[in-house]
Amino acid sequence: MTSYLVTQVGSWLNFIATLSLLTKILRGDGGSSGEVDNLPVALLLFLRMFPALIVSPLVGGPIADFFDKRRTMVILDVLSTVVAGLLFPLAARMQSKFVLYFSVLLLATVDAIYNPVKNSILPFMLKSDEEVNKATQLMAISWSVMGAVGAAVGGLLTGVGGVRFCFYMDGLTFAASAWLMYKVGSKWKLKDSAAESRKGAKAGAEEEVVVQSQTEKMLGGVRYLKGNGKQWAPLVFFKAYGCILWGSADLCNVVFADGNDFSLGFIFAAVGVGCLMGPVMADKILSRNQGEKSGEVEPRKMVWSCYVAVCIVAFAAAVGNEGLSSFIAAFALDEVKLTVLEVCTDVGFLGIAISVPLGVYVYRNWRSKLKGYKKLR
Repeated sequence: MTSYLVTQVGSWLNFIATLSLLTKILRGDGGSSGEVDNLPVALLLFLRMFPALIVSPLVGGPIADFFDKRRTMVILDVLSTVVAGLLFPLAARMQSKFVLYFSVLLLATVDAIYNPVKNSILPFMLKSDEEVNKATQLMAISWSVMGAVGAAVGGLLTGVGGVRFCFYMDGLTFAASAWLMYKVGSKWKLKDSAAESRKGAKAGAEEEVVVQSQTEKMLGGVRYLKGNGKQWAPLVFFKAYGCILWGSADLCNVVFADGNDFSLGFIFAAVGVGCLMGPVMADKILSRNQGEKSGEVEPRKMVWSCYVAVCIVAFAAAVGNEGLSSFIAAFALDEVKLTVLEVCTDVGFLGIAISVPLGVYVYRNWRSKLKGYKKLR
């Protein structure tokens, strides 16, 4: 949990600093007028999300199910340390948006692999579905708290210490996360029975058995999703529905800030505070015991949740204050997390299962970003 909190703070620092740096670069390109073209901002937001669409389902999910999760998280944290601590400061020093784009894409690719591994490790560390429920809700609340704190601190540090300072701090948070996960110890991987039964065989033959077993597990994960659509399809729908607003909102937040680092931090902090209320309301809207009893999400409550969110978001769109709008929108759209998915899904296929809603979410997110750009032109 500490590792998760540390990386979340760093991620928000990086996000605010990245948007601030790009805005400054674009204002420099715009001459004395300081006008900013929204297309480069939309492109940067797209690059942050795009790897999760391709890499997360095709690479991150299988890695989460096939390899030791703790070791994988340590390796990915080390890679993120290098990218955040070296490439981003280089982009700031060169004032190059292309180096910044490359850095964002590379870090997002590592993150796309990291997220399914991180999300699927909980059932291995906890003993019961009830503990998984509580831990997932705690992580959701922690994300919201860190979103509010990290965004506010990010805006403050960007304005006071500069973007390079925030990038260095982000690199340190990844290094701290790697060290914390290393200290966890133990192995977090499903035992491969085929490989275990061939301990006495030659290395080449054993490796072949492991590859065959992993291929069968991949196909088994696809069959599992196909045969259990009732329990994860509503969550995919909810993710796709929710990010229709999120994609455009991210772009609008940058426009509203008008190049002011403190305003940008405040707006995203309001998003974090709103998301803090979402997991609490989820207990009122969605029965968390439903998955334990029947293995399915109750469609009636999912539809009602979507209806309530639409009504609240419609009100948020009419509110003139950007921070309040962000708060209300986050409150509405963060009601349902992946708790039910983690409870209902076989742990052997959890990494693949989690990556499916994420992929759909990202696809709708970048589509809405591009549409938002066209509206703001």
